[in-house]
Formats: sequence, C-alpha cells, structure tokens
Amino acid sequence: MSSEYVEILNFKAFYKHSYFETNGENGRKKVIKNHINVSVGIDLEYGNTKE
Repeated sequence: MSSEYVEILNFKAFYKHSYFETNGENGRKKVIKNHINVSVGIDLEYGNTKE
C-alpha cells in the first residue's frame, strides 16, 4: 500500500506570541513574533484497501 501527503491549505495566522531561541551553548534569547505558519494536509493511502 502506498501513502502520499497532500497539502490542501497553507496560510499565516496572525497571533502575537513569544518564545525562546537558544543563543550559543548556555544562552537564551526571547523572540516576539506576530504570526504562526499553518499547514493543513491529508494523508492519502491507495492500493489494495481490502486488507
């Protein structure tokens, strides 16, 4: 049976949030972003479906 990922929707959701990036070995840097990338997809399986 074969499988294939199909992307059906891709957009940016505007949402202000913060997160920490690693900066070197022991450092962290706070980053503020205004959007989140969203990808919606489906996993199609095709072939012998009687199993």
